[in-house]
Amino acid sequence: MRQYDLYRIEKSVALYYYGRERKFYGLFKEYRDSEGEFRQIVEGQINYITENIPILPLHQLLKEGSKRMQPILNEGNLYWIKINEDREDCAYMELFEKKITIHATGDHEVENIFFEILKKMDNFLAIDLENERYGWLKPWKERKYI
Repeated sequence: MRQYDLYRIEKSVALYYYGRERKFYGLFKEYRDSEGEFRQIVEGQINYITENIPILPLHQLLKEGSKRMQPILNEGNLYWIKINEDREDCAYMELFEKKITIHATGDHEVENIFFEILKKMDNFLAIDLENERYGWLKPWKERKYI
């Protein structure tokens, strides 16, 4: 099972660290692996750089995406997709105040449905701590200096 945690990073921080996403990965990995007072310090840093997830607009976007693409089932802040009843291709997404968690099994196409919908809303940083994968769903545009 693959797990992705998605965060809205405050824009000035995101632009400053654009191209150095490994620093974000390191921060979130440190949070997962730490304990006690150090964990509280790291949690404070994460709370400072992340923004709240706008749940209502996201819910509306998911309903709209469900009409156009694969049906997305919903119960509270939990959404799930099952592409093929015969196979284990499924994903579910859980919404929290400051992050979105996506769990997926089977084909990668399943989580891409959620990623495509989320791209329309905002620029999220996706982190897969287990497989050391991370990146922006919709990369920031680089500034061109003359």
